[in-house]
Amino acid sequence: MSILVTGSDGLVGSSLKKLLGDGHVYHTRKDAELTNKEQTLDYINYHVKHSGVDTIINCAAKVGGVQANMKNNKKFFIDNFVNILSTCIFPDKNITYPLTANQINLGPPHFSNHGYAYAKRLAGYEMNIVKQVLNSNWVSVVPTNVYGPSDNFHLEDGHMIPAMIHRAFLANKNKEKMVVWGDGSPLRQVIYSEDLA
Repeated sequence: MSILVTGSDGLVGSSLKKLLGDGHVYHTRKDAELTNKEQTLDYINYHVKHSGVDTIINCAAKVGGVQANMKNNKKFFIDNFVNILSTCIFPDKNITYPLTANQINLGPPHFSNHGYAYAKRLAGYEMNIVKQVLNSNWVSVVPTNVYGPSDNFHLEDGHMIPAMIHRAFLANKNKEKMVVWGDGSPLRQVIYSEDLA
């Protein structure tokens, strides 16, 4: 058995690579651009035939933090079709914590990232249809906010935890107050990437 992990240099993919170790296939963007159908099919078919791949864990995605999502909603929608979904698919209102799968359709996602959120929701719906039609073991995973090694620590476009770590580092280094967006009332659930893997 050989597993193909796409996006293996990203946040979740790199954690899976660390967990699984040698003997598997680890895709990066330089191997095949997954928004290109021909490259993707050629790459997968090659590794099924020559590397014994029988399982694919698709971790490739175009991702960013809240600000990146707000600036690039259209591109995030167009570029994302992945099996690992995101906590951002949940509605902005009418939910309770901890989040559960039966709350996904209780309303629209937050306006700030609706491009990314709807792409992820659609990927989940499509996965369910394919699973039923093919009677196969295709699944979608919906992790909460992920953080860890290989994360994006960009001050504006990074995810919440790494951006806050970066801000705290700079504030401490420059002997300044740390600026945090929001009023502190929103709730967030987080998971360390290696725990998710």
